[in-house]
Amino acid sequence: MNQPALANAELAVMDLLWRTDDRMTARQIREPLYPDASKAQHGAVQRLLQHLEDKGYVERDRTIAVHFFSAAISRPTFAGQQLESLADKLTAGSFAPLITHLVEEKKISRDEIKQIRPILDGQEGKGVQARLLREFTSEAVPRTDASYRSVAATGSPINLRSVPVAENLTHL
Repeated sequence: MNQPALANAELAVMDLLWRTDDRMTARQIREPLYPDASKAQHGAVQRLLQHLEDKGYVERDRTIAVHFFSAAISRPTFAGQQLESLADKLTAGSFAPLITHLVEEKKISRDEIKQIRPILDGQEGKGVQARLLREFTSEAVPRTDASYRSVAATGSPINLRSVPVAENLTHL
């Protein structure tokens, strides 16, 4: 289920909740976000928490007078949803151009690739990871730069083995 987008301030609150293993009060959330807070900032945090609760990102415990807040969605789930949304918008749902860019620009290290490979190998036939694996290992006809642009229109997978960077991936 894709949830509504987050504003930067909402994302800052979620980041704080994700970094904390325990529930937090609005004051505990406000203090690190606004160290010199006045009552105005406390109200702003309360509104942010209400918006996050309405969007389904935060759970509120109302069993006692002081409400406690916790993340209703994990950071990996949120990140996955954002990546899927980005792939849908930019590349008709194909992850291959995104991964190719990250590898070519050295945004993914060899160690990270080694961590990802077993996940891909073990996910064949399962959801988004399977789609990524199929795109990553497709035996399709080698594509040119022009055909990368056509992926957004066609949604067809790209054969990363035909991309020079992909050769580096297969040797890991």
